[in-house]
Amino acid sequence: MSAADEVRSRYAQYLEEIDQVIATAKPGAGLFGIGVAPKNDPCNDRFMSDMQKWFEAFVSSEPSSEDTASVLSYVYEAQESRRQDFVFFTLTAIHGMTIPLISRLMPEQASELADAYETRIPRQQRLPVQQTLLKALYERAGRMPARRGLFGRKR
Repeated sequence: MSAADEVRSRYAQYLEEIDQVIATAKPGAGLFGIGVAPKNDPCNDRFMSDMQKWFEAFVSSEPSSEDTASVLSYVYEAQESRRQDFVFFTLTAIHGMTIPLISRLMPEQASELADAYETRIPRQQRLPVQQTLLKALYERAGRMPARRGLFGRKR
């Protein structure tokens, strides 16, 4: 199994588990401190810590640039399907865990990932972790983002 397939499998397992938690949650769970809201379910913390350990093991295995790019590409696109859900923020937080992997990329791949990331997430909607990640990608690519002029057009 490739690294990207393993990440896909971990994400699919988490999303299946959190969807089950959401489906079985009682209306108003977590409201006024009564019950456990799905966003506070232990599966969220478990997924975050498992992914942190996986990324640490992955970077220590000295992966190829291609393997790293395929993993990062999946991780950066995964939250798009959950944009209207609290899971979006959990999946976005994982982006910060991938910053050490950026050093394993070739500059061309970092540039491609940076351009795709910048296109997918408008500047006004970026969270601090996303801004840090994008800066790291551009630094690895050896260039700065294209400046935008009036009405968002590239200069």
